[in-house]
Amino acid sequence: MGFSGQFVFGRSDGSLLAAPAFDGVRAVPAAAEAAIQWAVAAGVTTTVNQGTIDAVLRSHEVFVEDAFIALLDALGFPLAVAPADEAEA
Repeated sequence: MGFSGQFVFGRSDGSLLAAPAFDGVRAVPAAAEAAIQWAVAAGVTTTVNQGTIDAVLRSHEVFVEDAFIALLDALGFPLAVAPADEAEA
């Protein structure tokens, strides 16, 4: 979250996409839409609907890492691939 009280997503072109921070339940749809736009701007082909992302953002995950992974999965980001070890090259 940025210092402005907004969630800030980086775009592949270097620009930023801001969504309001959670101000009650009204901000969740705006953050969900911003997350979908962020995925599309990153080149992810996604067919997820906003309700699915809303549900992920409203989940009560204990650890933020689990919530973030669930968000990436729901948006359709591919699994991360470990870089090739330089010794193997």
